[in-house]
Amino acid sequence: YYLRHSIPPYMNKAPGDLWSSYHSRKWGGNLNAAMKMGGSHLVEFNADFSHETMDATGSDWDSWNNTAYAVSQGRIYLHDYGIDEFHLSLQDTMLLTRAGDLKLTPVLRADKVDMETMSESDRQWQYSGGVGLRKDFGEKWTVKTTWGTYNRHPNFYEIFGDGATIRPNTGLMNAWDLAGNGTWESGTQFDFGVDWKGKMAGADTGVTLTWFQRDSRNQLVLSVPPMQGATASYLALDATKAHGVELSANLNWQRVNLNLSGTWTKTEYTGSGIVAERGASLPYLPEWVLSARLDYTLPGDRLNIFTEYYYTSKQYIDYSTADGRGWALSPLGTINLGLNYKLGKETKLSLGVNDVFNKGYAQTVRGGRFYPFYPLPGRVYYTTLEYRL
Repeated sequence: YYLRHSIPPYMNKAPGDLWSSYHSRKWGGNLNAAMKMGGSHLVEFNADFSHETMDATGSDWDSWNNTAYAVSQGRIYLHDYGIDEFHLSLQDTMLLTRAGDLKLTPVLRADKVDMETMSESDRQWQYSGGVGLRKDFGEKWTVKTTWGTYNRHPNFYEIFGDGATIRPNTGLMNAWDLAGNGTWESGTQFDFGVDWKGKMAGADTGVTLTWFQRDSRNQLVLSVPPMQGATASYLALDATKAHGVELSANLNWQRVNLNLSGTWTKTEYTGSGIVAERGASLPYLPEWVLSARLDYTLPGDRLNIFTEYYYTSKQYIDYSTADGRGWALSPLGTINLGLNYKLGKETKLSLGVNDVFNKGYAQTVRGGRFYPFYPLPGRVYYTTLEYRL
């Protein structure tokens, strides 16, 4: 339950703007099976089912205030929702050579979501699939690639928000099934990667270089108005593209381990230009993400200490305008410290602090202080006690 500040009278009020309350319950099950067929096939099956209910209410919940079209159609938010999800997948890993150095893995998926407010067409099974190919060249080099399609239905959080700073979006009717466009996010994705294993600087080393890309329809993005105290909501963009390169390396010298990674991602709105300007970057997806982590395990193998540097380039928070003219968060580099201590074979204690110098709290937008719709964490201390049976 959350009570927001009062909304100026000149702004249209929507359900949940002033306050809202959600109570959800979810249960489900999962079944996995694997079977070898001869010496060259490994067939795997996965079935997942979940049932979730939610009791919901909020300000202006029973009348879409100032939304004339919705009122004229008699559409209001319900106070009780239920959603059933079914996810099935079947894949076969096939060895194409006697040496086992060439593998082909086709996969088929079927997904179904049933919810009171969905159209009949959206309640039907959604099908997708893909194929993966892996080739080993000796012990050092591996080339792998995958291609496929995907379907994803928004969850309760993306539809209704969090009951506080992210509210339900009454405008989704224009982008989803009420306009005949379908509620599901879908698209195609492809990646191609090269792995290398060997010795580098005296360390056991593994390096991976990967190219990836995705074309999506009904891509969900978080829309945050650049105003203090404004509420956010999820929007469905009609078409988007993303592509990029990821490079990672892990170097291990017995007690010292160094992990380096960097990802470059270019996102782009490619739709009609009605929802946003063509060429605009997707919000909260930085172009560059870099990280470096150094671990040291003390003699006795019980205590491990680490330091980590994590960097993100600027992130656009306004999806509607093309690069260079939208609101963007300033770049952020943080340093994290921590340790892991084995109390026994089954028990581990972790202590740490993220963003040691409290840089996150000082992020800016266009050179000015950023007053977000949610508080940025800044420096965070944590401790975890883990016990495994």
